[in-house]
Amino acid sequence: MPNRIIKETICTSDTIERLTPFEETFFYRLIVNCDDYGRMDARPAILKSKLFPLKERLALRDVQGALQKLADTGCVKLYEVEHKPYLYLPTWEVHQRVRNCKSKFPEPSDGNPLTVDRGLLSTAPVIQSNPNPNPESKTREDALAGIDGELRTKLEEWMRYKQERREAYKPTGLRNLVSEVKNKRSVYSDAQICALISECMANGWRGIIWDKLKGSPGSSPGPNKSAQTGRESSLDMEKIHRMLHGGGE
Repeated sequence: MPNRIIKETICTSDTIERLTPFEETFFYRLIVNCDDYGRMDARPAILKSKLFPLKERLALRDVQGALQKLADTGCVKLYEVEHKPYLYLPTWEVHQRVRNCKSKFPEPSDGNPLTVDRGLLSTAPVIQSNPNPNPESKTREDALAGIDGELRTKLEEWMRYKQERREAYKPTGLRNLVSEVKNKRSVYSDAQICALISECMANGWRGIIWDKLKGSPGSSPGPNKSAQTGRESSLDMEKIHRMLHGGGE
């Protein structure tokens, strides 16, 4: 099998950034195991034996999950020929050289694509009216609307962290998280919130401990403001006292 080419632009790919470390490794191992046309047998047991021959404890459900994520992000395309599942890499000819005159696997057609459903490869109809094949991605994009820059990047990192712990957010939980973050932004800076999220991940905590933001710089009025408020209250009381005893202004 010829050597494969991986370009440095993969390091800044938005698509690759959406993958977990395991899914990214899965993708790279696919590249070096596909035939000269970027095709491969997509049965999970075959993928495990070809891509991870030394990972005896690797579960088939992890292989299936990674395969589905690559399909959702468009890194691979799944198809079926004579009731057998296959995959191909859609940008193969852009990055690799095709040397052999014939592929080891049948050619994909415009028939039914495949999806991994609860550990099984099954056919699924094409829905042309849905421009986004990944509902999870759309839910995330909708929830994060209005949040950008460093904070958005950190939140996406937090969601990947939760997914790797098998604690991925459901739509309602994700909306609640983003709502809480937006509330905190009215009091704390993005840098403070990002630092807290990093601390929570570093310590392996299941959730974001918002109480740790209490007492942070800028979270309470400064001493000058408090002193000024105290003086104004004192002057008002003196003024009221003079008016009650006929002192006037």
